[in-house]
Amino acid sequence: MSSSLNPRLLVGDNNEILAETFVRNYKKMEKKTLFLIVLFIGNFVFSQTVFDTEKRDSTNIYYHSLKKMSELVGSSIANGGVLYVEKNLFTDRLPDTVLEFKIEYLNHAELIKKIKKKGEKMFLIRIVPLRIEKGTFFVNVIPFNAYYHKKNLELANGGGLKAEYEFDENSNGLVFKKADFGGI
Repeated sequence: MSSSLNPRLLVGDNNEILAETFVRNYKKMEKKTLFLIVLFIGNFVFSQTVFDTEKRDSTNIYYHSLKKMSELVGSSIANGGVLYVEKNLFTDRLPDTVLEFKIEYLNHAELIKKIKKKGEKMFLIRIVPLRIEKGTFFVNVIPFNAYYHKKNLELANGGGLKAEYEFDENSNGLVFKKADFGGI
């Protein structure tokens, strides 16, 4: 008998060898599977939403900024469950609801008509177009007290929300950074 031969092969106990090989391969497969699961969960849990200005859904940067404003002060500026938003070039791409609030988009004439009908002041939200400063993209959302007085529309505010976004190279788009509400 040669000393280089495995005695198990000579005896014919292939079941034990097959079992050892199976266990070794199973452990390798387990590690790979675990790695893939961790990788998938990590991407799912820590992934960030990419925002744009064109879509008609929650990934619209203006909608997202309005939603952040509504989360902070929505109930205090809603008029009977309705948020009045100043109509502009990009509000036609925004949904008709945010959180539990209905959104009504009003132009200048519609706003005056609505104030006259109510006979009092009301809140109007202005969404300022996306801007960039020192590498940070931001959208301002400003709630105004709107009055109609002596044939003039008067808007008064004490601050607003600044929603900041940054460009993410991995996702090739804008991702939410933070939102701050501040005064003038």
